[in-house]
Amino acid sequence: GVPFGIYYSQPDWYHPDYRNGDRHARYLSYLHGQVEELLTRYGRVYSWFFDGLGGKAEDWDAPRLLAMMRQRMPDLVINNRAGLPADYDTPENRVGFFQNQRPWETCATITRQWAYKPDDRMRSLEECLQLLISCAVGDGNLLLNVGPMPDGRIAPEQAGLLLQLGDWLKKNGSSIYGTRGGPWEPNPAYVSTNRGKTVYVHVLDGSVNPIKLPALTTKISSARLLS
Repeated sequence: GVPFGIYYSQPDWYHPDYRNGDRHARYLSYLHGQVEELLTRYGRVYSWFFDGLGGKAEDWDAPRLLAMMRQRMPDLVINNRAGLPADYDTPENRVGFFQNQRPWETCATITRQWAYKPDDRMRSLEECLQLLISCAVGDGNLLLNVGPMPDGRIAPEQAGLLLQLGDWLKKNGSSIYGTRGGPWEPNPAYVSTNRGKTVYVHVLDGSVNPIKLPALTTKISSARLLS
């Protein structure tokens, strides 16, 4: 039941034509052909994550490339890393700013790097929760990366951390899933999300007492702890 998405890195340091003078045009033909093949021979694709930070639209002939992609898969969600804004922004290993007029998604690592490395330092559960909550309250998503081991398994300690996140979400997920950021902009003491007529307040600093929330324009009918 998980929608299928594709990660595609435009830079290809192994291809003899990549950024090789006039031969780069031949590489672009290869790149466009690969993208078209992936969008026409493997069923429904829901999302497309380009990589290659710092590249410009002309480096990939992006206007023509994205036009072809939209034609092949009209509902495809495409990120902003082919030199064009496309559908959403992708801050990396940092939380995006509060932004509710354009979608964004923080891509971050559960360890220090994207690939698997034995004994790499992991984020703590508290760090992961802060990351998750901070993205939700800023009206963005979190894409949390884990690097598989050489045999394809997720490292047990990383899997354990993901399960702890899952346990927290079983209890508190209604304050994250399907919500929008706000109504109040994030601050060090508390942050907020909302869905329909319900506002969720996440207290980040328990030493601030009392926490004073700015007035809302609508009447508050009740307040309670989520648990």
